[in-house]
Amino acid sequence: MRPLYYPQTDLFLITFSIASNISFYNVESKWIPEIRAHCPDAPIFLIGTKRDLR
Repeated sequence: MRPLYYPQTDLFLITFSIASNISFYNVESKWIPEIRAHCPDAPIFLIGTKRDLR
């Protein structure tokens, strides 16, 4: 269902927990490849959360 919305997207904001390596791994292995497959030129902004837990 998500890919149906990708063509109308101007940019992507991806959040991940900096307290969890798995969270960042998911960004690299799942989200960025999926976005690039559907919107190769759209900017992607990575936002690290949970800094207070580090």
